[in-house]
Amino acid sequence: MTIIGKALIKAVYGMSADTKLYTYLEGCSDSGRQGMSQVQRWGGEYDDGAITGAPAFRYGQQQTAHMFPVVVEQTLNYYPPPCELDQIVTAIIAACDPLNGRTDGVIFLAQIYVHSNSIFTQFSDNLTTVLPKIPHTLVLVSESGRLPVARLLTNQRKM
Repeated sequence: MTIIGKALIKAVYGMSADTKLYTYLEGCSDSGRQGMSQVQRWGGEYDDGAITGAPAFRYGQQQTAHMFPVVVEQTLNYYPPPCELDQIVTAIIAACDPLNGRTDGVIFLAQIYVHSNSIFTQFSDNLTTVLPKIPHTLVLVSESGRLPVARLLTNQRKM
């Protein structure tokens, strides 16, 4: 496609055959995977640069990870509203953020797995919390809302 594209551009714009056209490839996720494949096969066509962000190489695991939340929600017949999920994320970050010695809003999944039980115990004890995104708003995290997230965190360890 790159060769055809270059020829078409030169023909449409009346460029000479020896005119240099810069060729770049950019893609992320599945397009990143395709980009890596293109560069491996036809690297000379992309000698001006290729940006392949987060190429999806572990396709089987990726698809399972995408489907798992949907399956859990349908199995439990509960779809947590965004405010409830925001509350859960806020609590997870608050509980796990200081574990790496720096409170900066960055957490690692391993920290969530290790401390997921204490996070959900905390929800049982204190069901309402103020969300930082929405000042003066209390959100109730229901047992129905905790269950899908707890199940996701527990089962993601196995992936």
